Amino acid sequence: MAETLQLVSFIVSIIIGSFNILMIVCEPFRKKILKSKEDKKREQEREEEQRETDRCVLRELIEMIYYKRRSTCEIYQYEYESIAFMYKQYKKLGGNSFVDRIWEEIQEWTILP
Repeated sequence: MAETLQLVSFIVSIIIGSFNILMIVCEPFRKKILKSKEDKKREQEREEEQRETDRCVLRELIEMIYYKRRSTCEIYQYEYESIAFMYKQYKKLGGNSFVDRIWEEIQEWTILP
C-alpha cells in the first residue's frame, strides 16, 4: 500500500512538474509568436500607409507640372521624362484613373527641347 502511494505521488509530482516546466518554457515562445504576428500586421499597415503617401506625392507632382504647362500644351523634355517616370511609379502603386487622363492629355502636347 505504501509503495502504491509513493508511486502515485511520484507520478503526480512528475505530471505537475512537467506542466510547470511546460508553462515556463512555452510562455516566452507564445509571447514571441503573438508579438511576431502583431509586428507583421503593424508592418503591413505601415507599408500601406507609405504606399498611399507615395501615391499622393506623385499625384501632386504630376498635377503641378500639368497645371503649370496646361495653358500652352507644351512641355520641356526633362519635365516630360520626369512625369513619365512618376506616372509609371504611380501606376505601380495602384494609382487611379485621374492621373491616366492627365497622362493621356500630355501625350498630345508639344515636347520642347
